[in-house]
Amino acid sequence: GWDYSKHLKYLAANPKTSGKNLGKEIAKGFKSQAKEQSTDFEITLAVTNLSKIPAVVTSLDGMIKKVSGDIVSSDNNLRKVGNARSKAEDYGNSSDSHTDLVDLGALVKQLEDDYPTQAKSLLKSIKGAVEYNMTSPERPDATGLSVYFPYKDKDNFKSAPNSYEKYDFSKDYKKFVRNYVERASGKKADINVNNTNLTVQDGSAYGLKLTKAQVQQVDKVYSILGTRDKANPSNVIFVGMDTDVVIDDDNGELIDNFNGKRVQLNGKTVSMFLYSEQDDFALYTLPILLNGVGYDLLVNRSFKNGKFKINGAWKGVDPKTKVADRNIVKIKTGDKIVPLYYYVNEKTKSNGFVRGSEFTVSSPLKLENKKMTSGDYLYGFYIIDNLQKEHFTKYINISFQNGKIKKTK
Repeated sequence: GWDYSKHLKYLAANPKTSGKNLGKEIAKGFKSQAKEQSTDFEITLAVTNLSKIPAVVTSLDGMIKKVSGDIVSSDNNLRKVGNARSKAEDYGNSSDSHTDLVDLGALVKQLEDDYPTQAKSLLKSIKGAVEYNMTSPERPDATGLSVYFPYKDKDNFKSAPNSYEKYDFSKDYKKFVRNYVERASGKKADINVNNTNLTVQDGSAYGLKLTKAQVQQVDKVYSILGTRDKANPSNVIFVGMDTDVVIDDDNGELIDNFNGKRVQLNGKTVSMFLYSEQDDFALYTLPILLNGVGYDLLVNRSFKNGKFKINGAWKGVDPKTKVADRNIVKIKTGDKIVPLYYYVNEKTKSNGFVRGSEFTVSSPLKLENKKMTSGDYLYGFYIIDNLQKEHFTKYINISFQNGKIKKTK
């Protein structure tokens, strides 16, 4: 739990302090405690002057009315807003549930080029309301205020506006949420990979050709190493799932220089879900059972040296309450871990997770690129566009034997 002693001591010594200064001490105490517990890598906390929130809402209304009208009138504008949402810093993402809270300032900055006057006003009001803003190395873009913007929570996407209507908030923003959900859920996918064949270069580089317009709609691309479920062959189990794919914006090519290596946790290939990407690193959730309980390993992947760092295990977001767990658990010797693998049914597109083999932690966990186990696999791409619609290529059969990959029939 939260250590209240630091700021209570400050309050006892400074009984006439302002709310602003007390708020700062609370935030500093939170950061100090996080450092002591080695959980300060992606914390955020802000001290907000509530008397200035009405000015933020007024500026938000001025911008969002324009954005809302634009997404109704144009598919291109809808895509632009979806793309801005995908790039903005957001919070509360686990492997199978999402809070759909996005940093308001980060979102506005992504839309700034198209709405310069309105964005300038809103950013100024946010800065005026947030008296103290604490960021962290893995949350550098936090501006202190977040807002609900349905995006990743596909199970509740269409019903989201109905739930949001109950809250006492800007009518213009709630109208925007309704418009976005209606337009995005009704929009047919512009990326069609059903009849697109994967190309193989030199037996190792696997590629997919899209049009330039389609590439501009891509949010995330995963290269998939799969196997068929023996009990239900329509289920493709993603025994290896990675985002190390090169996207060429100019010619529409997606290339995965697959060399027989896959990300492995203590020697076992794993499924990892990208939830944030910066210039120097990417953040992933890796679903597991930890001592029989569902968790996500929080993973940092450095683009400078290619190494992975496991920050700890997190229970994620409660699927019913949408409340994100506040605790991060450190993995210790003797813990029992079962990797969980994402699967998708080719016919129905239903999905879920299946269990891998359990292992007991006897030394620090290792997450690294290693040569995969010899055998026959399926290979393909899993694409999520900037409206969060999913696209799966047809799979090709490959064989990995004695360190060599070859395409099979």
